Amino acid sequence: MVKKKTYFVAGILIFITSLLVMMPARILSTNIERILSNQTDLQVGKISGTIWNGQIETKFKDLPKTTLSWDISFISLIIGRLQANGELNGEGIESAFSLLISSKKKEIKNLTAKIESHFLNELTIPYGLELSERFSLQMPFIYLSSEWITDLDGLVTWPGGTILIETPLQKHHVNLPKLKGKISLSEESILLDLSTEKINLMRINLTKTGWLKTEIENSFLTLANLPFLDKTLRKSESPALIIEEKIL
Repeated sequence: MVKKKTYFVAGILIFITSLLVMMPARILSTNIERILSNQTDLQVGKISGTIWNGQIETKFKDLPKTTLSWDISFISLIIGRLQANGELNGEGIESAFSLLISSKKKEIKNLTAKIESHFLNELTIPYGLELSERFSLQMPFIYLSSEWITDLDGLVTWPGGTILIETPLQKHHVNLPKLKGKISLSEESILLDLSTEKINLMRINLTKTGWLKTEIENSFLTLANLPFLDKTLRKSESPALIIEEKIL
């Protein structure tokens, strides 16, 4: 009798576990739509797979479509935390990361990405900038709160090449050396400091409220050797140019 009860309980547990493991990811669609209801720049499409191992089609602004896939550890949920590996892939982008959410912390670890210039050009060309070559991104950690990012560290590298800058007056091809961008956090802003091996070129500042501020140094204007810029501007105080726009 005891054995029969044991087998019965084991069978029920196996049945429930199977249902949980095979639960389709599409049941999340309503919750995802609710969460993103105010995010008009981000669109989501088809959801497939299971809750534990699934994928969803995504699109941000004018960027090409991407697919976000995930693999959630079922065991981690038993001990009260969400642990998952994720990937974001599409035409022109390959990225991977690890996610951990618990009652004490929320963090993204070991985020890496390879981004082709044609992927980013969908956003930059309307502003008169056409990129080339591939960008590489490495972010060892991103620590999150319920409201914003609390800390992060990262590095963007670019092998050098030719970019196209277009103004109402003319187009200009600019040959640039290898560049690197240090990503950091200052108060409630994400900073990207772009430089060569020795010279600071510009700072890009993304605020919590969605404002993007770009401060271009005289050193970049000299390096780019743009013929349509006035000589007085090149010798002006640092930064030489400041561009601000709300993007989020």
